[in-house]
Formats: sequence, structure tokens, C-alpha cells
Amino acid sequence: MGTRKAISRLDLSQCTRIEMRYWPSPLDYICGTDLRTLLTPSEIQFLQSPNSLLIEDPNAIRTLAQELAFAVDTGMTQRGPIGIKDRIYLDGYRDKELFTSMEIIGDWILVKNGPVFKGEFKNPALLTPQLRPFWLRINCGINLEALRWGEAFRNQTNTYPKPDEWCDAFIRAAEAANHTGKDAMRLFRCPGRSNGKCHYAMNPDCGPNSPPDTVLLFETRAGWNQHGGPELFTFDNHDDPKGGCVVLNDGTAKFIRTKDELAQLRWKP
Repeated sequence: MGTRKAISRLDLSQCTRIEMRYWPSPLDYICGTDLRTLLTPSEIQFLQSPNSLLIEDPNAIRTLAQELAFAVDTGMTQRGPIGIKDRIYLDGYRDKELFTSMEIIGDWILVKNGPVFKGEFKNPALLTPQLRPFWLRINCGINLEALRWGEAFRNQTNTYPKPDEWCDAFIRAAEAANHTGKDAMRLFRCPGRSNGKCHYAMNPDCGPNSPPDTVLLFETRAGWNQHGGPELFTFDNHDDPKGGCVVLNDGTAKFIRTKDELAQLRWKP
């Protein structure tokens, strides 16, 4: 394995635009089947498009270039396809000239007609303006699903944690199951928010025997052990469009865009 140094063939810093094509589609890359309940039919149709997505923001290009510049040369060359389904085809242009071309497959980076590298970098969907809102929304839904199916709520037949200590109960249960508190804390934060320990609240009127479509956990402003009803719900954690995620008692995640949609949810058994 090579040393950690800048590799000119991975250099995107001289590019003025980057074209990314997600294969088989952006939808498959950022969203599992169970989380498509967070998307409208028109959003699903857009994300199923195989068309290239364009990055021209210099800051986004600079961030991606900085991460790729410290990839590690594995000493290998590509000999046939790597057996991972989802991948990104990336072409970097300097003005009208094709400057570099590569595939990103997990943490593998395959330079066209060149060597194979490995690198740890942010999900490129975060740097693609067209995909960033979807990525943040999907990962917010993943957090809520993980909280719902964590040891504090899962398989509870009598009662859920006390609403005024549900966050603490989740941490205790995670640590008892040999998960680290740091990993558990990550689940409490909406990916689109940087301030605060927790951006979710518990509905105290939802119990293990409540109807499956009863709201259990939902987005709110930053706090800890928050509990209550729709008055705590916030539409401000997400943009394009505004809205917030909820997870129902049966584990279904939904994205709520309007006050009318919020009012139609079941909050009491």
C-alpha cells in the first residue's frame, strides 16, 4: 500500500466543473426501498433518472478535491469490475477539456486507465446540490428508524421509556447492549442541523399497543428528552422543501411538508 500523498491523477482542484452519474440511479445510491415513504412520486421519478448531475460550485469542488487528494494508492490496477452494485462515474473538466475520469465504488476510487485507490471521504451526494436535500432527509429518516428499533423501544410489550427520560433510556439500553454512547448520540441529531444534542421528540400518548400508524418519534428543535404532540413539531430542520420526519409505531418513516399533513397524523390511540 502506498503512502498518503497527493496524487495528481486524482487532482480535481484544477477542475471548473464536475459531472457525476450515479449507477444504477441516484435513488438506488442514497435510498433503500423501505425509506421511499419519505419521497413523493415525482421525487422518486427524478431520482431514478440516470442523467448526469453537475457540480460547478467552487467550494464543493474544492472540498471533494481535498478529500480525494489524500487517497491511498493500493498498488493495484483494475482487472474487471468490483462486485459492488452502486457506484458513481465522475468526470472532471477544466473549462471544456476533460481533465480526469474515475469511478467511486464505496471507498474505492478507480482512475480510468490507471491505478486503484482507497480513500475516506464524505458521501458525494452531500456535495451534489441536486441530491443534498434528499440525502439529508433520508439519513434523518434512518436515524428515527434506528431509534425506533433500538433496545429502548424494540420488543417492549408493556411500556415504552418514560417520555421525560426517553433519550437517557435509549443511551442506557445501547450501552448495555455493548454499543458505544458516541455511536448512539449520533442518532439523535438531524444531519442537516449542527447545533444541539437531539432534534427529535417522543409522543407520550404512543405505547407498544397503540395503533401502528400512531406517531412515536418526530422532529423538533434542539433539546433533550423532549416529549409532546404536534405543537413541538418543526418544519425548519429541512429545506427544499421545508418539512420534518416522523416515525410511526410500526417503524414507518414519513416526511411531513404542510400543517394539513401534520394534522392528519394519528397522535392519540
